[in-house]
Amino acid sequence: MSKKSLILVLQSKINHLSTDMPKIQIKSEKLTPFGGIFSVMDKFEHVMSPVIDRILGIRDVLRMAIDIAKLSVP
Repeated sequence: MSKKSLILVLQSKINHLSTDMPKIQIKSEKLTPFGGIFSVMDKFEHVMSPVIDRILGIRDVLRMAIDIAKLSVP
């Protein structure tokens, strides 16, 4: 086996291993250019949820789901 073919075999094995691993998103509390969107979403939900509920009214999710289920699709 030549040196080039050995390198190609090793590269293909490394690529195969990296695609088999599950993709896990780690929730980071740090605000960085590469992450930290979770803390922004938490702050937005904490501040805006009461405002949205006050303006639109608290919605009954179960009742909405039942109403949508009653719709007939032709």
